[in-house]
Amino acid sequence: MTTPRDGASPPALVIGSLVLGLVVFIGFVLVLLLAFRPPSDQLTVAVGPGQPEQCPTGGATACFRFDVTNTGSADGVVTCVTTAAIGTEAEFANGAQSIGVRLEAGEVKGVYARVIPAEGDEIVSPTLTCTP
Repeated sequence: MTTPRDGASPPALVIGSLVLGLVVFIGFVLVLLLAFRPPSDQLTVAVGPGQPEQCPTGGATACFRFDVTNTGSADGVVTCVTTAAIGTEAEFANGAQSIGVRLEAGEVKGVYARVIPAEGDEIVSPTLTCTP
């Protein structure tokens, strides 16, 4: 408990603590609203079928190009994930199964997935899914 010589009365400390707690709570709520807001409806994406092509980088038996199109009216980044067909391995040039692709409104980009089949297996196109 404070005394008059400390410069603050007990009611002032309680009110100050409540105001500080309220400010912290409002800040927390605002951060949550920004972090979990729904994605923009302005960015939509379409993925074309995989087309066999020469690999732009080495180390793979075959590559498939997928045309990824931003069909929306806003620029943004989409996350694309490749899924290998049975009996194969599929990855992007960096060795990962997912990659971020920046697209302007209306832009089409070719996204390449490398395919490495198991010994003796047929080369089959992986699938590619992209989401904003």
